[in-house]
Amino acid sequence: MEASLILSLFSLLIATCGFIYSAYNIERDKAKVKAWAEVVSHSNFDESGTRFNVFKVTVANVGRRPIIIKGFKIQAKGLSFDIPAKDPDFDVIYEIGPDGDNKKVLDSIRHDFSKNNTCVALKEGDFFENELSEENSYNDMIAFIDGELYEGEMVYVEDIQGRLYMIEDCKNKMSLFYKKT
Repeated sequence: MEASLILSLFSLLIATCGFIYSAYNIERDKAKVKAWAEVVSHSNFDESGTRFNVFKVTVANVGRRPIIIKGFKIQAKGLSFDIPAKDPDFDVIYEIGPDGDNKKVLDSIRHDFSKNNTCVALKEGDFFENELSEENSYNDMIAFIDGELYEGEMVYVEDIQGRLYMIEDCKNKMSLFYKKT
């Protein structure tokens, strides 16, 4: 009787250790995203020597599975809008004419501007950087909708499944970029 009890307890211990190890591997075997932002100051190489800030976001896959980054979600007061992870290639020439096969051309345009061409696939340990806006130049974090200005307050990284990942210390970096500190 005592030997069977010891054997049962030993079996329970081994089963528990196996369960914990399996749960640990399942948790470790996910795609994990780490994102951070920097405000980088550049200078123009002209006589004026002016400087301008750039809001640069870096996204890294620190997990063990590949992940596809769809883009960035900008949260503004009352709404949110999206920015693709990368711009599609624009050096393609499309010829649409009265005697041509326009359906084929339109399918080609749709393919060139599809998610396949604006998403970024990150394998384990890969990262990419994107400059979302430049001071006094283009700014992807601002939207004009119906004549009203919406300025981004938070930036999130969005994967192809719609999951959002926070950018570390985003509010402070954005206030530094907009010089609201």
